[in-house]
Amino acid sequence: MKPSFNFINPIESSKSLYNRLLICQSYFSELEIIGNSSADDVVQLKNALSDLSQKDFFIGDGGTSFRFLALRLSRQPGSHTIHLGTALQKRPHEDLLNILRQLGVTFSFNNESLILSGGAWNLENEIIVDKTTSSQFLTSLLLNAWSLDTDLKIKCVGSNFSTSYTNMTKKLLSNLGMQFSWENDSITIPKSQTLSKLTYSCEIDMSSAFVVAAIGAIAGGVRITSFPFPSLQGDSVFLQVLQFMGVVYRKQKDVVDVLPCNKVRPIQFNLKDTPDLFPVLAMLCAFSDGQSKLFGAPHLRSKESDRIESVSHLLTKMNISHEKLDDGMIIQGNSEVQLKQVVEVQTFNDHRIAFAAAVAKMYGYPLLIQGEDSVNKSFPAFWSYFPTNFTKEIFT
Repeated sequence: MKPSFNFINPIESSKSLYNRLLICQSYFSELEIIGNSSADDVVQLKNALSDLSQKDFFIGDGGTSFRFLALRLSRQPGSHTIHLGTALQKRPHEDLLNILRQLGVTFSFNNESLILSGGAWNLENEIIVDKTTSSQFLTSLLLNAWSLDTDLKIKCVGSNFSTSYTNMTKKLLSNLGMQFSWENDSITIPKSQTLSKLTYSCEIDMSSAFVVAAIGAIAGGVRITSFPFPSLQGDSVFLQVLQFMGVVYRKQKDVVDVLPCNKVRPIQFNLKDTPDLFPVLAMLCAFSDGQSKLFGAPHLRSKESDRIESVSHLLTKMNISHEKLDDGMIIQGNSEVQLKQVVEVQTFNDHRIAFAAAVAKMYGYPLLIQGEDSVNKSFPAFWSYFPTNFTKEIFT
């Protein structure tokens, strides 16, 4: 008997949007954020921003939180030390350090901690930002461009990945009242930017909504409430992706009903702007009869884990034929469960790999999931919708 999935609305606020709003709120305490998030990344950043006069900041393993906080503290007078979690120490940081150098910030970095002296930025020259590894470095610079004494000029270089996240930041800041000119890869933010909006309602998290919808499609359907139409989040494209794969959904106002789907279709999909969809989407491709190709996202290798390798680990354990690409994966799916014996799978301390493993287990794969606590990074309530001991129990 397949396990039940008893999802309870609503999904919490978008981790990505909430963290952006927290940085803005740190400049304007009167900004009211409507919504809530218990995600570790949000809690860690909120705690750090609650007292900017402290000397030591502990940010855990949140790459976004670290990158946003570093530039926030670079504008706060005094000496500050940010301590990095073990997993965060393994992620790329050179692009952030390069921005700090250009801003004239004095700092030292030993991979375990960043010590910096905050104060006024040196904005005499254009700031060069490389977007190849991540869009978060540019986003952090933009979020921290409030109330400057001098115009900020930015030149973007490198490959254009995850533009949906940059667009989300752009729209959010515009909604809050920031003025800027943005032509191709050149951005100018005039000095003395201030808020024009004092309350902001934070959307539900689209990445979390995707895994809920994916499980709903294979486990009897699901209703998602408070769904934003339109959404600032690029991952909201998941509804169209599911539809292309044969999943039927119905929407009315802010409610989405995902209907049960007996068999999904293979897909070819460019992940360039929505890399976070990859792990769960790869599982759906594994359940289809035919070949799927997910491509366009070499930056998958520098996420919380190397997600191409991590997903390959899952698919290998599941006996699903696949080919790793530099920017994604080719998956030869099969609607019949290809694994009969019980196997143990790892999450590599990556919340999205844990979600993917849960999707596979709900489909019928006999998996023992290790490292399940990784979901706390973005979706702490996730396992509460499953039977007790779901990650360690086998359902037949």
